[in-house]
Amino acid sequence: MAVSYCPRSEIIYNKDFHKASFPFEQSYYIEAPTPKDMPLYITDTKQLEEFVAFARTCDVVAIDTEFLRERCYWAKLCLIQLGTDERSVVVDPQGARPLSLRDLMIDTSVVKVFHAATQDLDILFHELDVMPDPIFDTQVAAALLGQTVQVGYGTLVLNECGVRLKKADSFTDWARRPLSSSQINYALEDVVCLPRIYRQLTERSKRSDARAGSSTTSRSSSILRGIGSIRKTAGGT
Repeated sequence: MAVSYCPRSEIIYNKDFHKASFPFEQSYYIEAPTPKDMPLYITDTKQLEEFVAFARTCDVVAIDTEFLRERCYWAKLCLIQLGTDERSVVVDPQGARPLSLRDLMIDTSVVKVFHAATQDLDILFHELDVMPDPIFDTQVAAALLGQTVQVGYGTLVLNECGVRLKKADSFTDWARRPLSSSQINYALEDVVCLPRIYRQLTERSKRSDARAGSSTTSRSSSILRGIGSIRKTAGGT
C-alpha cells in the first residue's frame, strides 16, 4: 500500500495492526465495524459513557494520559487517551467527567494496557480513587522479553508495528484549549498501537514459556510480578 502523506507518522511497514481506519487526517487501513457516530475527540460525559460501554465489550483497552506538572502542587489531568482494537479516542476531562471511567477501570474482564504506566496510574488513582485492574505494561513486558530496559514508546512502536513516530507536539501545553487537529492526532497515536503490541508481546511470552518448559520460571510470571510492583509503587494493592 503506497503512503504519500501522514501528519505525524512515517509508515515503514503496514502490518494492519489496527482493525479500523488509522485515526489520522487520512486513512490507510481497512475499515472495520466501529461504534457509529462515536467521535475521536470526546468532550462531554454522555460521549464518554457511550465509549465506556463499548470498551467494556472488548478484552483490551489501551490507556495513556497527558498532564501538567508545572505551576501546580498536584499533576493536572489534561487528556485521557483510550484505544481498543477497533477504536481510539481522546477524552477531554475539562468537558467529560473522568469518574465515568471508574467501571471500566475495575472491570477485570478488560485488560488495561499502558506503556511506562507509573505516572499514568498515579494520576488515574488520584482522579478516580480506584486502581485499574488488571494492567499490562508494554515497557516492562518488552524488557523481560529481551528488548532494551525502559524502551521508549516510539522505539517499541517501530520495532513491533513498523511505524516511525514523529514528535512534533511532544512539548505542547496540553492544558490550553482549543486543541489543534495535530495535537489530537498526536495524542491518539499514544494508544492506537498498544492493543496490537500487547497481543504480540503476550504471544511471544507464551511461546517463550512453552520452549522453557516447567523447569524454569516463566516470562509470563515475571511480567506479572513486574507489573505488580508498578501497582504498589503507584499506590495500588
